[in-house]
Amino acid sequence: MVLGAMDALDINRFDLIGNDTGGGIAQLLATKAPNRVTSLVLSNSDTHNNYPPKSLTTIHDAAGQNRLDDIFVAFLENPDSARNGLGSVVYENPMHLSDELLATYLRPLTATPARRRLVNRYIHSQDNAELVSIEPLLQKLEVPTLIQRCQTVFLRRAFSGRLTKYSGALATLCSRRGNSSTTHPLTNFHRIPLPGFCRS
Repeated sequence: MVLGAMDALDINRFDLIGNDTGGGIAQLLATKAPNRVTSLVLSNSDTHNNYPPKSLTTIHDAAGQNRLDDIFVAFLENPDSARNGLGSVVYENPMHLSDELLATYLRPLTATPARRRLVNRYIHSQDNAELVSIEPLLQKLEVPTLIQRCQTVFLRRAFSGRLTKYSGALATLCSRRGNSSTTHPLTNFHRIPLPGFCRS
């Protein structure tokens, strides 16, 4: 779909940025069309067999039982349950998940029976087989890559370290709170010049 959009816009080469699950999609895209990607930025990215993250197993399982949509409706009816439940897992400060923001996220997903079925099907379909299968391609990828990896419940050091074996030449490690970061040149994989990236 991304490549189709780029084709429709007549964009042959592009910089690719992926965060969270989008980072997993970016890895898939970069290995499918490496000649079209001029640079790759991954931020707190899903990687290898950490997709979906183990901390979201309950959500994934509920979708497989066709119950996730009911959970989302319950969150809309009682936003505090969302903040104390899923919000405490995916937000550093769950109080930032306002009632309005929660409704913005979840109302479109639960608006019709068809959408409710689709959200269950989509979340349940997430598995790591594709990301695991592209590891050899990622190791050969010669696209300048900037990796920002934060130590969170989603991207633990074991998984973020796996990304640093691939392609680029810079990684940024930030704390759980995101209030400090250090940029490290990566020396254990391809050395690619990164004219577009500032080394600090």
